[in-house]
Amino acid sequence: MPDLNHVAEVLEKAAAVLDAYESASARTRDEQRAAQISSLGAKYATATGEELPKDIAEKLASGDTSILRTVEAVIEKTAGAVESLGHGSPHPDGPSHPLTKSERAQAAWDRFGSFINS
Repeated sequence: MPDLNHVAEVLEKAAAVLDAYESASARTRDEQRAAQISSLGAKYATATGEELPKDIAEKLASGDTSILRTVEAVIEKTAGAVESLGHGSPHPDGPSHPLTKSERAQAAWDRFGSFINS
């Protein structure tokens, strides 16, 4: 019959190994989460010009990783490079366009008159 003290020692050593592994694993997860939050904070600052609020960072750090990935994807999509849709007028103080019906009619007569006189 095995000595119960020996069995207890083996179980204690196994528990110590498992605890060490679990704490190392938790430490690695925490470091990865902190790096993700830091990266997310930088992207948020780029997108909004403001720092990520600490309470939101804490909620993201304590939440599920899928939520963190979703928030990061949304920020990446909205913080992407803004594409130009055209350019401004070369004459910002140029002629104004007629707005009312009578202004448009007068502009048409003016164009017609300048065409006839040219």
